[in-house]
Amino acid sequence: DGGPLTLLTAAAGKHTATLSPDEQWFADIYSYTNKPPELYVQEAKAQAESKKLTTSPSPEFSQYPWLDVPIVQFTARDGVKVPARLFKPVNFKKGGPAVVFVHGSGYLQNVDKWWSTSYYHEYLFDHILMERGFLVIDVDYRGSAGYGRDWRTAIYQHMGGKDLDDITDAAKYVVAQHGVDPKKIGLWGGSYGGFITLMAMFTQPDVFTAGGALRPVSDWALYNHNYTGEILNLPQSDAEAYRRSSPIFFAE
Repeated sequence: DGGPLTLLTAAAGKHTATLSPDEQWFADIYSYTNKPPELYVQEAKAQAESKKLTTSPSPEFSQYPWLDVPIVQFTARDGVKVPARLFKPVNFKKGGPAVVFVHGSGYLQNVDKWWSTSYYHEYLFDHILMERGFLVIDVDYRGSAGYGRDWRTAIYQHMGGKDLDDITDAAKYVVAQHGVDPKKIGLWGGSYGGFITLMAMFTQPDVFTAGGALRPVSDWALYNHNYTGEILNLPQSDAEAYRRSSPIFFAE
């Protein structure tokens, strides 16, 4: 009715709500960083008690101490605060190794307090890396969703520009603030994350010692136009944007 907004739910995380026909109740698919989505029902009143209806994971799942990952911010080279999730082993020692995870899609948002429906496998794998002594940082680099127009359009005509700068600055952040050995930093990701990994390995070899590029794009001129054309225009009219954004031109 145009009045002030009223917060109905109490728990931090992601809520996907569906109102009942009489608008007195709502069903809520709720998730948190370390809690997969479950179905709840709640009366449509502020801070009303929410009743859990489902328990989806196996009993074994709840026996593992899945991390409520802290969200940190580091300052990029242009002064912008970049959000990231930090998976740090409890016994991490100065001089230890680190891994930067690069999410896919380019425009996806992965740093938040919800269960990542796109990258839950990677969330689980980050725990394996932690158990083996790696510090892991998961970055919402420039171009990611959820941070406004300027953030989203910062990669226009240059993928592998400011977004890769953010990934590189994340590596420098964990060295400066968490004592990571600068010679023991790797990165990995799939799709757009694989593309960034190739660009990092080809153009930032002094920063990253190893990289794993899953299903990467090597030449944007060969990719889906509906995606690429919005960012790099047409290869016939903006060849330079494609050249500076495609790993294949840096492979030597």
